[in-house]
Amino acid sequence: MKFGLLLAMAIVTLVLGSSLVRAQTCPGSHVNYIVRDESGAVIEKEWPDDLRFESDAAKGHSYKWSTEKFKTRRATQVLPAEIANLDEKAWAVSTTGWCIFESDLDLRLTRKGKTMHLLFRVPQLGQYESRDFIVDSMKFQEGDYEIVLSLPKDSRRENFFAASAWKKVSP
Repeated sequence: MKFGLLLAMAIVTLVLGSSLVRAQTCPGSHVNYIVRDESGAVIEKEWPDDLRFESDAAKGHSYKWSTEKFKTRRATQVLPAEIANLDEKAWAVSTTGWCIFESDLDLRLTRKGKTMHLLFRVPQLGQYESRDFIVDSMKFQEGDYEIVLSLPKDSRRENFFAASAWKKVSP
């Protein structure tokens, strides 16, 4: 009787334990969007009181945008010196997805009555293929823009996208 009980407990422990280990196999995906002002200068001091951000797409989804000092996180890619030197200095708007982002990311920045609508086209990844994306911004300007966060075959954990990758979208 005791042996049967011990065996049952061991089986339950193995089954539940393996499920918990599988649930922790991905560190999550991240997007860090480095914020620039109207002149193209990186915002470094304090977050401007007149700069707002929001995202309709985030409502009801598993991601939420927030402001934080830019961090290179787990950089495995050699970043341009200008970007690497911004670590812990520049402001970024960031979001995290549980393992991967399941759909494109939407972000609106508003400043001085002008709105910049940004669409981040995320790659379709396997369930546990977490990635970090560092995205440089163009200067703040009104309009709709999108960027394709494509991954090369030799993709690393962290991938950098220059401001020149942003494309204006016709309304």
